[in-house]
Amino acid sequence: MPSGWYRKGDGRTTVVFVHGINSSADGFRSSSAFWPDLLAKDEDLDGLGIYSFEYRSGITASKYSLGDAVDLLAHALKFDDLLSCQRLIFVCHSMGGNLVRRLLISRVTEFSRRQIEIGLFLIASPSIGSHYANLIGLVSGKYNLQLDSLKFSQDNTWLIDLDKDFRSLIASPPFKIFGKELIEDLPIKPGRFLPKLQVVPYHSAARYFGEPIKIPGSDHSSISKPDSRDADQHKILIQFIKENSTPLKGNSTAQHRTIAENFLERLDRNDPSGAWELMDPLAIGVVVADLEEFLELFENVRGPLGSRISRSFAGTNGAVDPSGYPSGRYQTIIFRTEFAECGKLAENVTVRALWNGDWRVFGYLITDDKLAP
Repeated sequence: MPSGWYRKGDGRTTVVFVHGINSSADGFRSSSAFWPDLLAKDEDLDGLGIYSFEYRSGITASKYSLGDAVDLLAHALKFDDLLSCQRLIFVCHSMGGNLVRRLLISRVTEFSRRQIEIGLFLIASPSIGSHYANLIGLVSGKYNLQLDSLKFSQDNTWLIDLDKDFRSLIASPPFKIFGKELIEDLPIKPGRFLPKLQVVPYHSAARYFGEPIKIPGSDHSSISKPDSRDADQHKILIQFIKENSTPLKGNSTAQHRTIAENFLERLDRNDPSGAWELMDPLAIGVVVADLEEFLELFENVRGPLGSRISRSFAGTNGAVDPSGYPSGRYQTIIFRTEFAECGKLAENVTVRALWNGDWRVFGYLITDDKLAP
C-alpha cells in the first residue's frame, strides 16, 4: 500500500505510522485488527488525522538507505500537507524510530520555523542498535544499507552520530518534542540459523524519554500489532495522544490584551527595538524582513502620528491556521487610539500561540476602521 491518508482530521493532531525494516503497513496488522483502524474507531478521537508512510525496507533493497527513506518522508509531509498540522505524532516500529529521529534532525529548521509539535511513540526502536541485526547480516551474507545502520557496534558511526545529535536536540528543542518508548518482553522464535534472542534489548529501546513501558507477552513482531482496543499498547497510545493533545494554555483575552499593550507601550515611548523583542520569531520573513526594516517602518509609519493621547480596548478577532501564514492560533486585539497628529485610528496587534503555551506579537497594523481585522 502506498503512503497516504487513512483519515484526514481537523488539522490539529495527525498520527503518522512508520514501519520498520523488512516490513510495511502490515507491520501494524494483527490477525484480528489493524492499528490505524482501531484509532479511527475511537469516539474520543474523531478529529484525529491518521496517515501511513511506506518506504522500501526489504532485505533485498540493499542500496536503498535509511537516508533515502528520510528524504521520501520529508517530501511526503509536504505534498500530502501534513506540515499544516499543529501536531504530528509519529508511531514508529523498530527502525521507523531511527528514520523519524533522523528526519527531525535533518529538517530541524523547517520544524522550528513552523513550530509544529512533534510526538514520538517509539515501539521497540533500536536507538543504539541491535545485536540481532549483526547476526542477520552474518547469516544472510548480503549487504544491506538499512540493516547495516541497525548494527550494535562502535564502528556504526551513522547510529552513534544519530544518537548524539538527537540527544542534543531534545536537550534544547527549538520546537516541542515529547515521547514515549515501548519495550518488547520476549525473544522471537528462533530460526534455522538464528538463536532465541530479544531483537531490541531494554537499554536500546528505552533511551530518551521517561517511564518506558514493557508490553507483557510481546515480542519484536507482535508489539506493533495490537489485537483489540483493549491491547496494552493501544491503550497507552490513546492515553499518549489525549495527554498531549490538550489545548494550549494561556487562551484568555486578558492575557492577549496584556501582551498587545506591552508591545504598544514600547512603541509609545519611542522604543521600537524593545517592541521588536516581543515579536514572534516566525513573523520574521513573513510580516517583516528583519529589525532594520521594522525600525524603518516605525519611523515612516508610526512616528508621524505623534504621541498617544488616549487608547481604549475595542475588541478581538480570532483565527486558526490562516492561509499563507505559519500554522497556529491567532488573536487580533483592536484598540481605539487617539494620536496627537492624526486623531483617532485603530491599532490592530496580532498575537500567535507558541508551542510552549506563550503568546508573541506576530503583526501590527494601523487602520481607519476600529473593527478592522
